[in-house]
Amino acid sequence: MQWIYRHVGIELPRVEQWRVGRMTDNPQIGDLVVQNPQGPNNWGHVGIYAGNGLMYSALNPAPGTLLHPIAWNPWTAYFDLLGK
Repeated sequence: MQWIYRHVGIELPRVEQWRVGRMTDNPQIGDLVVQNPQGPNNWGHVGIYAGNGLMYSALNPAPGTLLHPIAWNPWTAYFDLLGK
């Protein structure tokens, strides 16, 4: 996450990247997708919204980075980092 966003001028912390964004109900391509809630304001997974109900996730080295449906996990929120 840090590497990708750094290329567009956004510095993210190593963990809890969504804290520098603003929650949105209208995600745009490039927004953060957070899943697997572990408590209030605490998410277990973060990815990048790709549009059309899809997201990019960097999982473990075996599957690598995947483009997959957001619906794989029903507990999802979106955060705008790009100020759209």
